[in-house]
Amino acid sequence: MILNLTEVTSGKLSKIPFSHRFIPEIEEKINFGIIAISEFDINGEVSKSGNTIVIDFTIKGEIEYECARCLDSVFRNFEKQLHKTVIRTSPMDSEDEDWYLSEDHLLNLDQIVVDEIVMDLPYQTVCSKDCKGLCPNCGVDLNHETCSCKDEKIDPRLEILKNFFTQE
Repeated sequence: MILNLTEVTSGKLSKIPFSHRFIPEIEEKINFGIIAISEFDINGEVSKSGNTIVIDFTIKGEIEYECARCLDSVFRNFEKQLHKTVIRTSPMDSEDEDWYLSEDHLLNLDQIVVDEIVMDLPYQTVCSKDCKGLCPNCGVDLNHETCSCKDEKIDPRLEILKNFFTQE
């Protein structure tokens, strides 16, 4: 969705409410363990206060992840409220990221929403904090079954030393 800010910047309107639904396209979703993304709701308004244009909006949706330990599906609600200033030229020395850049009084809301979602994605998602994961030897889900693998684990780099004291 492209927001046209012309009527707000010119002073014809003091506020422009907007509402939009779409499924965000996140290119790096495999890196975050994302299986599916639901349709997101974006609701907010663009307003002018003096010479400043401000955008306030809420992003809501649901993301299905793959548990980083056991590979089960995990559903997480995503909700974020934003309050940012809209500017026409990029500040050279600003470390503050509370602004969006508008070109020709147009603001690409879809790209802004995708960027905001990506910035808040967890690096890894687990189904629960006490998830046991999968057995590294047989692949059994240790949350639901027990495996019969030996607990004796030898670092492959030190395996040659396993029989050191039994040799003559």
